[in-house]
Amino acid sequence: MNEGHHIFPRQLGTLAHYHLLIGNEDGVVAMAERTILIDGIEIFVGEKPHPEALESVLFTQQHERAERQLIWRHLRQGHRVIELGSGLGLTTCIAAKILGPNCVRSFEANDAVAALARNNLARNGLQAEVVSQIVIPERIWSPGMVVDFIVSENFTNSSLLAGTAGRRINCTTLPFEKEAEAFKATFLIIDIEGGEIEFLRIAQLEGIQGIVVELHPSISEISEIIAVLEHLRQYGYLISPQHLIDTVIYTARDPESVRQRPITQSDPTVLSLIASMYLYQGEHFHSLEASCLALETVEAADLEYKKGLALEKLGRLPEAVTAYERAVSIDPGIHQYHWHYNQLKALRA
Repeated sequence: MNEGHHIFPRQLGTLAHYHLLIGNEDGVVAMAERTILIDGIEIFVGEKPHPEALESVLFTQQHERAERQLIWRHLRQGHRVIELGSGLGLTTCIAAKILGPNCVRSFEANDAVAALARNNLARNGLQAEVVSQIVIPERIWSPGMVVDFIVSENFTNSSLLAGTAGRRINCTTLPFEKEAEAFKATFLIIDIEGGEIEFLRIAQLEGIQGIVVELHPSISEISEIIAVLEHLRQYGYLISPQHLIDTVIYTARDPESVRQRPITQSDPTVLSLIASMYLYQGEHFHSLEASCLALETVEAADLEYKKGLALEKLGRLPEAVTAYERAVSIDPGIHQYHWHYNQLKALRA
């Protein structure tokens, strides 16, 4: 049996990245290096292949797309970040690249994934701390508290929430407020698969000026999301669909929040999240309805983009091109708006 080394390209958007595969006549048996390059950050994704859906996201530069865009836009020198959910460390690396050494403290319950995050920080010459523990709001925390964390086969779906598929591990905890105060945190990045609802409802957020958080309308009830957004508004954070990409929102303390109407199901930010939920479920007509209803009261690039996605799925291509064009004109800085607009325009030419 003759073993050899074979080079196979994978397309990463506009970037062709090559992986060295060690194989034989029976097929590939080992992969010497599995890395992706996103936003100038080199990420090792682990030696073993992930589930197909996650592999596709990783190797087409879609991983943490919305979070990345919002962090690049809103994180500034002087901020100090606590991150809940390190994952592979991509957003951790971006935050560390923006802020410099020792300005990011990231928490990841899954030891194996936390090790990958630390590896990726070192690989990129960046300094941030990755802690293999969970932070819990002090109101429900007690000394020595251990919680069950469910590790999913697709690590991005791992969660504290009961009902998550996977194996249970015990994870030690720390009180969030004490950690935030000691670190002098001013900015939160949160991606904890539905756990954000209870965390943001209970945690004391003194000193936190900005938050990037992925909401999960496919996991949480819309009523729960509305309650959390309203809680943040009352806490002094401005809630706006202009700061929403897909289901990830950036919110910051702003005096205008006191003049903002209470968040209800008819709020355009909520309607945008509902549109995302329907897109995920394949209910494109309902997604279109939600997007159009929100656009009656506000102009937002992400709403036009979601409208375009729904119209394209419904076969209404001229209207989809127009919606994508509007998204690009409102916010020309988002790559996927241009990509969908140009692809569909070329298809119809």
